[in-house]
Amino acid sequence: TYTSYTFGFFSPTVMAQWMAFVLMGLAFLLLRKGYNTHSSHIVLISGFAVAWLIIFIEPLSSKLIKLDTIVFILVMLSSMPLMFFKRLKPILFYYGANYFIFLFLITQLIQSSHLSTRELIDYGLDNTVGFCFMLAISCSLFSIYQSVLASLKRELSEKTKVQTTLKELRNLLEAII
Repeated sequence: TYTSYTFGFFSPTVMAQWMAFVLMGLAFLLLRKGYNTHSSHIVLISGFAVAWLIIFIEPLSSKLIKLDTIVFILVMLSSMPLMFFKRLKPILFYYGANYFIFLFLITQLIQSSHLSTRELIDYGLDNTVGFCFMLAISCSLFSIYQSVLASLKRELSEKTKVQTTLKELRNLLEAII
């Protein structure tokens, strides 16, 4: 609502946000139907697409301000390992793809801005450190999630064995009685 008020309802920013809203609604429906991996990818792809769309096409803000949108991307990525990925490769892919786009944007910023070399290097290194830090956190969270999932699977397997044994003992006891 605020963005619509600020930029106008048909601005690229608002249209991109509505597109993401619809796609994330679809992801929610898929999640409710049990399509966990598909919904995770829809959330990631639509979130990244909107963030990068806003960065590249919104004419009302400076490129340096647009680079701050990367914080959104990093925060979103840091929570994704807690979702339903079964492998680490998709997380690494999304980090790599977004870092590549960030480097491309930095090269555009170098060509079109009046910032000093020191400011550009400082900004690029700050965001690189942010990317690396969030990647490390995401990998740690992924490892924790995987170990918890493995522990739950072991407990479920043990519970199933105990229930099977209990059922067999009941059947034996009933046969004896």
